[in-house]
Amino acid sequence: MNYNINKNFNFYLNLNKILSLKGWVKNIRCHKNYIFLDLLYFNYIFQILFKNNYHINFLRTGCFIEIYGIILLRNLKDYFSPNGLIEIFCFYLKILNFYISFIFKNLKFYFLNNLFINIFLIKNYMLKIFNLFFYFEKFIYIETPIINKYLTEGSHVYILPCIVKKNFFSLAQSPQIFKQLLMIFGLNKYYQIAKCFRNENSKSNRLNEFIQLDFEFSFYKNLDIIFFIKNFFFL
Repeated sequence: MNYNINKNFNFYLNLNKILSLKGWVKNIRCHKNYIFLDLLYFNYIFQILFKNNYHINFLRTGCFIEIYGIILLRNLKDYFSPNGLIEIFCFYLKILNFYISFIFKNLKFYFLNNLFINIFLIKNYMLKIFNLFFYFEKFIYIETPIINKYLTEGSHVYILPCIVKKNFFSLAQSPQIFKQLLMIFGLNKYYQIAKCFRNENSKSNRLNEFIQLDFEFSFYKNLDIIFFIKNFFFL
């Protein structure tokens, strides 16, 4: 029987049962009688157990595989891992995709480094908190255009050719013009997580392409704005 692994899956109620699992090979360790393999399935890491006579010399770290095995309790438990109390004894292995090293030559250990994944998770969490905060403050989320008319602003802009001869567009440096128009038309609370483009040298605090949190509200006094910003930074 095949199972879908999720947070509600209970390994202890399914001990000695067959499990189907897909994931990326994170680590391979060879011992006298057994071969141990760490399989990365989304955010979960499972220890897969093979007998030493199981030929996996062709298997490399980074391969995407599918295994069928039996859920067992570990003899030596790892209490620092969420799945450190169980292991899977594999009796069938299928490689779905090989890891081609020359394609990822600049990311030699990309599958071992969780830094990028953690950055995306933190970014996702921050955007979720921002949206909830502005929602409870009764702000309206509006997406402004990225392609607009060429305007002279603080830095150089990216020019886009137009199908009409001698005409062109530019990529927005910021939603400054559009949000001012929104305020004029009577929308007094606006926010946006905007994509911005600036044609300049990359710096430590600025890239050519970046996102910024942009918001504006009208008919507020200075103290109201100060308290609002203070509450926002103390999320």
